[in-house]
Amino acid sequence: MINIIIVEDNQKWMEYLKKELDKILFSLDISFNIITFSTFDKKLKTYISNNNNTLNIYILDIVLKQHNGLDIANYIRNKALDWDSFILFNTNYQKKYEEKIYQGKYGFLRFLLKDSKNYALELEDAIRYAIKTEHKRKSICLKTQNMIYRFYTQDILYVEYVDRKSKICTNYTTASFNISLTELKTMLGDDFMYSHKACLVNTKKIKKIDKKEKIIYFDDGITTNLLSKKHLKELIYYLEHKN
Repeated sequence: MINIIIVEDNQKWMEYLKKELDKILFSLDISFNIITFSTFDKKLKTYISNNNNTLNIYILDIVLKQHNGLDIANYIRNKALDWDSFILFNTNYQKKYEEKIYQGKYGFLRFLLKDSKNYALELEDAIRYAIKTEHKRKSICLKTQNMIYRFYTQDILYVEYVDRKSKICTNYTTASFNISLTELKTMLGDDFMYSHKACLVNTKKIKKIDKKEKIIYFDDGITTNLLSKKHLKELIYYLEHKN
């Protein structure tokens, strides 16, 4: 299921977008929802915060009456910590906001220029690209009693076994699940290796290893000291010969 979220205060543009998206997504034979908002209000904030583990494609009008699309993009990325959803900026003012957008941390997919003669084709290309990219990203889904989590394997730094639960650690969150490291190793693939009998590490995310202090450094300075002598040798050999 794909959710397309349109934030647009021009009703004619809203209806036009919905019509074009219906055509695009029906042609792709994909289940989808189109959700619309006209302003950056509490309802939109609630949606963003409660749906950051699903596939969302946001189409954000940059110029709104009360806020702008950059405020919304910033909330998606830096408040809801959703770096997986796709963001398209819909505007007639690319040059005015371009520098600010590129300097900010919005992780947007592309601009869609409202006055472009090829707008419909550019919209379709962006939607197809987002769906194609999403299908290539390997992810795992895990459940707690009340929640279902989806993690992209590329985001996981390490997993440690604590209090009979596997604790998944990324650079933006941690969560624990009733599943063994052995089961997770199978799900995560060959890029994940044991650094300790109670820890799996993502070899693609290792920045350096302090062999003397037995500390592994990941992105953003995050570390783990679950590193045994036996697994240190295996890890060093793998990093030197496989990466």
